[in-house]
Amino acid sequence: MNRAAVFSLVLLLLSLSMSVFAMKSADGLWECEVNEYMEAAIISYYGTETELEIPNIIDGYTVIAIGDRAFAERSDLMTVTIPENVTSIGDSAFLKCSALASITLPESLISLGDYAFYQCSNLNSVIIPPFVTEIPDGAFSECKNLSNIVLPESITFLGRSAFSSCEILTSINIPPYVTEIGNGAFMLCKSLESIVLPDGVTSIGYDIFWECSSLTSVTLLDTLTEIQEHAFRNCASLTEIVLPENLQLIADYAFNNCKGLTEIFLPESIMSIGNNAFNGCSGLVSIDISDNVEFIGEGAFSYCSSLVTINVSENNGNYKSVDGVLFNYGKSILMAYPAGKEGNEYIIPESISKISLLAFSQCKNLEVIRVSSKNLIYADIDGVLFNKGKTKLITYPVGKNNSEYTLPVRTASIERNAFSDCLNLKSVIIPEGVKTIDFFAFQGCENLAQVTLPKSIASINMGAFYGCSALTELTIPDAVMINLSMFFGLKNLKTINVSKDNELYATIDGVLFNKGKTNILIFPQGFEGEYIVPKSVTTITEYSFSGCAYLTSVIISDSVKSIEEGAFCDCNALTTVVIPNSVKKIGEDVFFMSKNVTIITPEGSYAEEYAKEKNILFSNM
Repeated sequence: MNRAAVFSLVLLLLSLSMSVFAMKSADGLWECEVNEYMEAAIISYYGTETELEIPNIIDGYTVIAIGDRAFAERSDLMTVTIPENVTSIGDSAFLKCSALASITLPESLISLGDYAFYQCSNLNSVIIPPFVTEIPDGAFSECKNLSNIVLPESITFLGRSAFSSCEILTSINIPPYVTEIGNGAFMLCKSLESIVLPDGVTSIGYDIFWECSSLTSVTLLDTLTEIQEHAFRNCASLTEIVLPENLQLIADYAFNNCKGLTEIFLPESIMSIGNNAFNGCSGLVSIDISDNVEFIGEGAFSYCSSLVTINVSENNGNYKSVDGVLFNYGKSILMAYPAGKEGNEYIIPESISKISLLAFSQCKNLEVIRVSSKNLIYADIDGVLFNKGKTKLITYPVGKNNSEYTLPVRTASIERNAFSDCLNLKSVIIPEGVKTIDFFAFQGCENLAQVTLPKSIASINMGAFYGCSALTELTIPDAVMINLSMFFGLKNLKTINVSKDNELYATIDGVLFNKGKTNILIFPQGFEGEYIVPKSVTTITEYSFSGCAYLTSVIISDSVKSIEEGAFCDCNALTTVVIPNSVKKIGEDVFFMSKNVTIITPEGSYAEEYAKEKNILFSNM
């Protein structure tokens, strides 16, 4: 039964009939909508009981429904018993009832609303009555202490994010008649150990088991034909999975970072393997591609550090392998070089006109990449891969032993992921003439402590230095256009320097501002202690202090008018932020994952109202 049918069958009082009207109970505890059939839907509760038994009858009206948001954000409620005759619980009815530990649902219940128990973080056990057919979107999402839920056989549908972030849920029995499971249904259920999918499920949707880090066992039945994007992403404990004989699609990132997988058998039915499908499966040693595979996406086997060989059936008309290296059938595209392959040198054949992104990722044994002199597209300089004109540095071999590298003077760009995970590198000298550093160019170069950027640099793209944890100082040249996310992941960066001639940016004490010094753009993540915002600042921009793990307190000056989205998110050591009356705008998720923050602000200020609304600790000046 779909929710529209339940609505028309049960909630006559919520129709557009003129007979529906609002009523407040004689004792002042309840607000309801009632109809001429003497039926009531609870809209609000004004009492103070923490262990609440909802009455069956209110002023002569039989309670048959709990309305949308009726008890939402009641942090005082600890237990609730819902009476018989109630057939419907509305959208967000008990949303963010953070103290609610127990809910008794009546046998008469037919439908639950979207996000009905969202963020009921203390709820530990729920029994769903036998006539409920759907667990809707987000119904029990972020019920972090939910350890037991009993689903009846009547259930046919589990909605999007229905149980996401139920962090201590170890197991759940999915009823046999379930045919559809929504995207992200069990995402971030970090204690979930095993799951059996019923016969009727033909597709595992997006993000369903994303970061179920304790999941060791999954039973997939032969009716399954598709595994969608991110389905098992970051399921690090998954050691074995048997893919069903009718499976056709393994979508993008489906098994990304399943580090425990040591082997996986791809059935003959597989036709498509998406981008990064097995990216980061560091335990995989080999993989066999069958006859019928028509598509393999870029990076499908990237960062598989133990992968020694990729084998392709001789009957496959789309791909082939040569000495365990994956090519397209015509051998014009080099798709993947196994990261664990023995040998420290590889010669790229003359037929190659394209090298896929991340084709040489984490090749720890590979010290030298050579290119056939007859190749028209690529060349090498001292074992480093370039384009034919030697102006684009494409791949620096991960296994190269040099601790210092000076780019050739002809280089104009450093391509995407060019130096990714080169752990031996400690210093890179980039000559004049280089104009672009592309996405994730130096990602994961953990020992890179020194980078010299020339004045010729015009653009530095997102994640260019992500994970370069040894970098403590970075100097930005005159004319560069910065993608601000290039600073994310630089957890020990203490100082950002900008040339005085730069027309777009400026710095004060190592902090990056716009040229007029009115906007804080990036605060270095390695800064330690207290920070006082300068008087010139009017805006703290989005995510500007994000990830500052050592920042303990911030005093915001009375020139600041706006704090943008996520500005102080993931600042674990941050305990106090002083926010003045001048601040009239505070964005969403400003303190997301910054769990120890207290806002200090004048009484009656905008910041005080924000703190109350978001349940953030505050005190008045």
